Amino acid sequence: MAMITGSNHLSVLLGDGNGEFQIEDHSVDDNRISSPNSIVSGHFNDDDKIDLAIANKGTKKVYILYGQGDGTFTTGDEYGGINEPSALATGDFNRDG
Repeated sequence: MAMITGSNHLSVLLGDGNGEFQIEDHSVDDNRISSPNSIVSGHFNDDDKIDLAIANKGTKKVYILYGQGDGTFTTGDEYGGINEPSALATGDFNRDG
């Protein structure tokens, strides 16, 4: 996946399972995201589909986009009050796989 910094346009490239990426570009346009500077993928809800968390310095928030399993994402939760979020990390903190 790739993020265009300073824009609300996010390009997602899907892996083909053989170490290559699919050519088609799945775009996410979310007007809430004005200054993205960090992105991570993980499972943030209980549907086993890849979701995204995006740190946004401009709004001092972290946004969650929920994966639909086909390279597209829907608007999710947002967490505010974070002074200049600049780095994100994910992990299996509850050990559920």
